[in-house]
Amino acid sequence: MSIIKKLLNLKPAETTIFFVILAIRIFNALTIRTFFQPDEYYQALEPAYAVVFHTDGFTWEWRQKLRSFNYPLLFALGYKVLEMLGLSDNDLLIIDVPKVLQSFISSLGELYLYKFIFKISNSVELSNITLFLSLVSSFNWFFITRTFSNNVEMVLTIVGIYYWPIESLSSSIEIKRLNNISNYISAIIFATMACLVRPTNVIVWGFLGINLCTRLDGLVYKLKVLLVTLLTASIVIMINVVIDYWFYSTLTFPILNFIEFNFIKSLSQFYGVNSLDFYLTQAIPVLSNTYLPCFIWGIYSVIINKKNGSLDKKDKKLYDILFNILILCIFDIFVFSLIKHKEFRFIYPLNPFFLIFVSLGFLRMIKMLKSAIFRYLFIYIIIAVNFSLGFYLTRYHESGVIGITSVLKQQLQQMKLTNEPCSIGFLMPCHSTPYYSYLNVGNTSDIDIWSLTCEPPLDIEKSSDLATYKDESDWFYHNPMLFLKRNFPNEVVYDNDNDNDNDKMAIYKHDWPNFLVIFEDLEKEIIDYLQKNGYEEINRLFNTRAHWDSRRRGDVILYAKRELK
Repeated sequence: MSIIKKLLNLKPAETTIFFVILAIRIFNALTIRTFFQPDEYYQALEPAYAVVFHTDGFTWEWRQKLRSFNYPLLFALGYKVLEMLGLSDNDLLIIDVPKVLQSFISSLGELYLYKFIFKISNSVELSNITLFLSLVSSFNWFFITRTFSNNVEMVLTIVGIYYWPIESLSSSIEIKRLNNISNYISAIIFATMACLVRPTNVIVWGFLGINLCTRLDGLVYKLKVLLVTLLTASIVIMINVVIDYWFYSTLTFPILNFIEFNFIKSLSQFYGVNSLDFYLTQAIPVLSNTYLPCFIWGIYSVIINKKNGSLDKKDKKLYDILFNILILCIFDIFVFSLIKHKEFRFIYPLNPFFLIFVSLGFLRMIKMLKSAIFRYLFIYIIIAVNFSLGFYLTRYHESGVIGITSVLKQQLQQMKLTNEPCSIGFLMPCHSTPYYSYLNVGNTSDIDIWSLTCEPPLDIEKSSDLATYKDESDWFYHNPMLFLKRNFPNEVVYDNDNDNDNDKMAIYKHDWPNFLVIFEDLEKEIIDYLQKNGYEEINRLFNTRAHWDSRRRGDVILYAKRELK
């Protein structure tokens, strides 16, 4: 405990707060049994597992050098420690160690959110309420401990903001020079790391940097600050270059490849195009969830009090800072809204700021309730509703795609005892389940695992051609029966009515595997054909009651060759 206290420069009370948060988040992480998005595994755990155990867990993004290995390196180190201790065969540890590591990172983020609130408000009450709402939030319970780069981006952002010269966000404070250059350097370190993990984080720091520059006095001093910024950022970037050189075995700059793919070629549209108002009408309501009324009221409070001339100096400073943070959030969301491909998690680094507004609205709602009974009732309702949502989302919704990995692992262990070669095929939308990082088969030549692919058309000339492009997963769901007849060697009968499709389809050859995994929604279309080819259902796991993607609806079903039953 004392080592962590010294490293983080924590006060005794903050040390206690950190370990309380950490205990809660470790419990949170270890009780998650559901799936959210593939990037939780394929941009973090799979490449880390592949580096340590020499498996082929790299998606096209890694082969095209679009991702930096800086974030997966953390989990690779965790896997390496397990391997050195002879514990890599322990499936529970392989799955849980990354969760504990991510819990530690997420706990730092919530601690610094607490510290930041106290720094700008000097209010223990507001700091405690914000931390409480962060811990209770159903979306945080569902998301914050998952191994997404957006989570570490969020943590780096709030830590960087804590060290940032916050007086630059208050028009009521005159600023000509930086009060603490060492804090500023710390802020630049965390800001650069955040941008290297997720290049779009430059939107936040570009806004803050320009705002600071306009308030510094004199061109010479501005140039000095700029020089410090560039030198500090350059050191962090060079360390990152070394990490990626080690990983890719060649000098490469993933951030440039990322920009080319997403913005110059606009190929991110391959993964979906959303409406301009997506973040306002969908993302913010999802992130805020039950807090949305408090969130709106908190923003209203900031705007009204910004104009309130009767506030004392301390409150005026606070609302000045919060108003500028609101402008920062609006600017960030505006820029993200211009990008055609949108996801909830892209604006997650703003969530700590959203929680500040929620806290202000929450305080005002509490103060409106004159009776202590109603106040406690309101708090208990908030806790109960968020707990119920969090429990369902982390224990049931999309649980089958996680649970099936344990079932498959048991089947693999049974076959290993008899020295039988084993193969598994996933006839699902690509990346529907974790892969090697959960199956933990290591680098074994007698196990063949394959799934449908969904690589974008990297050689496409213009983004408009994406509308006619179909990946392997698309072709399969376009006509499942035709795909099976076309791609599996022991069945060569073709449907004459689909000659045109046959001509267009690429040929992908698969041997019939020992085990096949599908979603229930596909069952009625291919069940007869699978049975004719020797398959029987041996397990069925609940996955969802509803899903926005019809292909993923219903249970997860495991089929096996009859002789394996």
